[in-house]
Amino acid sequence: LVIVAGPTSKGKTLLSMHISNNVAKRGHRVLFVTLEMTKAELTSRYMYVNGGSKTNDFATVAANTVFQENDELDWKDIDGLIQNAKHELDVDLVVIDHLHYFARDIKNASEELGKITMTFKKNAIRHKIPVILISHIRKLGQGEELSGDSLRGSSLIAQDSDIVLLVNRDAETNRMGILIDKNRNRGKLSDRTPDWGGRDQR
Repeated sequence: LVIVAGPTSKGKTLLSMHISNNVAKRGHRVLFVTLEMTKAELTSRYMYVNGGSKTNDFATVAANTVFQENDELDWKDIDGLIQNAKHELDVDLVVIDHLHYFARDIKNASEELGKITMTFKKNAIRHKIPVILISHIRKLGQGEELSGDSLRGSSLIAQDSDIVLLVNRDAETNRMGILIDKNRNRGKLSDRTPDWGGRDQR
């Protein structure tokens, strides 16, 4: 389970889309569960990053990328959705945009977000497939650095994930930086202050 998180409009969906685009270009199938953007908007972005609708790259990506049919999904529907995508389409990657969509109308959001995240982790393990889950962050205090503790709603989101990628943009240069806050195989990596516009960001 890979969490991609960051402030609003700073590149969370863009990063996830680029990852899925590269996977699809290499001939692997991707299920992109888009609940925040329309399928037309996302398709338009895929066209842009591949140089237009008539390129070979876009044709390959379009052939290997599928969207969910139902736009009114409950988080409990994701397991069956992944199972069908694996069985019928041989999907190799799932992207879910986004976690907090499933808890908009829930009063005890913290506990529920933890439950949802753990369920998605179990889905990934059960179906032996990587799941990228996009997450919002809470409003940061003045001078507070973005970290895995910034995920909105529950500390269990980062706790139950295998990898946490934090995305942000430098306010002056608009360069996007990506910080690996957590990698379960290598421990917690964010012991230094990130330079979101620096050359060492990947």
